[in-house]
Amino acid sequence: VENVSNNSVREGSLSAYAEATWHPTTELRVLAGLRADAYDFHAGRNAGAGVDTASGSANDQKLSPKLAAAYTLNDNVELYANWGRGFHSNDARGVVRAIDPVTPLTRAVGYEAGTRARLLDRWDLALAAWRLDLDSETVWVGDEGTTESSGATKRYGVELETRFEITKWLSADLDLTATKSAFVQNAGNGISV
Repeated sequence: VENVSNNSVREGSLSAYAEATWHPTTELRVLAGLRADAYDFHAGRNAGAGVDTASGSANDQKLSPKLAAAYTLNDNVELYANWGRGFHSNDARGVVRAIDPVTPLTRAVGYEAGTRARLLDRWDLALAAWRLDLDSETVWVGDEGTTESSGATKRYGVELETRFEITKWLSADLDLTATKSAFVQNAGNGISV
């Protein structure tokens, strides 16, 4: 019934990406990339905010390397594998708070392997298995109007994508994903991976 937090948030980011491709054979191509990101977080306290420590500024930067390989089996089928580092950005109010601030950019590592096919000159089909590891998750605590860090998580699954060109102006597509996600360490509830 009362206002716990009332903030204005301004967040800015700048990124750059470079990639190189190498063809050791006609069928195989290898890609290496590097992404650079810089984030700037600002949170200000608005009138009527109640007890609020979420005001201030912070910034963070990340370099994220990427690797990929693709092998062409024939004109219609390709196998591929990807690995890359990335991140997720956290809520600016949690990043700038004075007590127990959260990490601005939390590291993520992703893996993927799969196949892509073009069949009958109008049907695209892709199947992939993937995994994503996050160093931590951030949980919103509504009663306190802030965020708090929780443990590392792992997600993995399979994904099927299909697109069929019915006519030149009409197509149908379907994406299906099955995912399992859990905290890495057991938090006392018997669930971990």
